[in-house]
Amino acid sequence: AVVGIGINTGDIPEELDSIATSTYRETGKKGMRNALISSVVNEFERFYLMLIDGQQDVIVDEYRKRLSIIGKKVKVVGGNKEFNMIVKGIDDAGALLGVDESGVERRVEYGEISIRPAKAVANE
Repeated sequence: AVVGIGINTGDIPEELDSIATSTYRETGKKGMRNALISSVVNEFERFYLMLIDGQQDVIVDEYRKRLSIIGKKVKVVGGNKEFNMIVKGIDDAGALLGVDESGVERRVEYGEISIRPAKAVANE
């Protein structure tokens, strides 16, 4: 598995204000990058050990609970494909499920997704 993660630690641009936050905004603290990275790596290891122990279902259930993009329009970029879709959830293997603008059901196993403010999506 390949995992990519982005964590905002400073101020958020105004155009992303409705869809993003940062550690600074949530805690009011700056300069905590070392502790943040340490916590992320420790949590990643916990889930990795669960995965190699055969507890994928526990991980997928946790993912479902935390998935904040259900019902939202996202842009998917992967390989040579790029499309918008409304997210419906994830399947038991962790693939993202949704419906694209043509009404076609999609299953996304890899790639990058981004959530855009409604104004930005309409202009794409």
